[in-house]
Amino acid sequence: MLQIGKSGLLAQQQKLGTLSGNIANLQTVGFKKMTTSFSEQMRHSMSADSVSLSAEVPEDRRSISLGTKTVRNFTDFRQGTLVHSDDFFHMAIEGPGFFGVRDQSDQLFLTRQGEFTLNQGVMSDASGRRLDMIFHSDPSTWDIEKLSLSENGEVFSRDDDSGELTLMAKIQLFDIQNHNRLLGAGKSSFKAIAPEEIFNSSDRPEAFGKIFPKSLERSNVDLLDEMTQLLMTQRAYQLSSKSVSSADEMMQVVNEIL
Repeated sequence: MLQIGKSGLLAQQQKLGTLSGNIANLQTVGFKKMTTSFSEQMRHSMSADSVSLSAEVPEDRRSISLGTKTVRNFTDFRQGTLVHSDDFFHMAIEGPGFFGVRDQSDQLFLTRQGEFTLNQGVMSDASGRRLDMIFHSDPSTWDIEKLSLSENGEVFSRDDDSGELTLMAKIQLFDIQNHNRLLGAGKSSFKAIAPEEIFNSSDRPEAFGKIFPKSLERSNVDLLDEMTQLLMTQRAYQLSSKSVSSADEMMQVVNEIL
């Protein structure tokens, strides 16, 4: 019983940490909340020669659980609400795709955090990772006032005299077959578990979602739901703590008898 209570404490402690992280990132752009999955540990069978069993106890109930444990944390990739931004290079995706950003070692990370800036001809996120895109012109020469962005990620520049649009760049979106194969890599970004194949939107942009300029995707954390889960988890933690205390008292009684 002591071990069962201990396993419950550890499991609920992990869930409390997950919920606290979700609440702390309520205002983080593009953040996807985490959920904790539990599983029951191996059950111990009870037989009549080891413990007195009532004949009324069904066969499938003649065992006791050895506790619970957390299997892993899963990311909830549901769409967050899109909100307006005054910055043209703040972008949001409506759909399943991800922006691709690369660090200094050219490693690709997937993210929904679209707070990009154009500085000295480099489009990068708040962490300095450059946005993966195909350029058709030198971005250091762009006039932001003349730029427009299509839903499939094409950046155009409009000629004031003719009204003609010129393709300046194309933003690629990325995705994988199974989102459960994405691991958090910090800074609201993810990496695919090898050998999971990463697809891009070059051939089928409509399958990855639409890109909106001057927009940001809010965190998909629901504060009311997280607070409800937090209260329930705290209560479960208290119950596990009580079971540990009860098991300790029973062991003290047994030691006094012996």
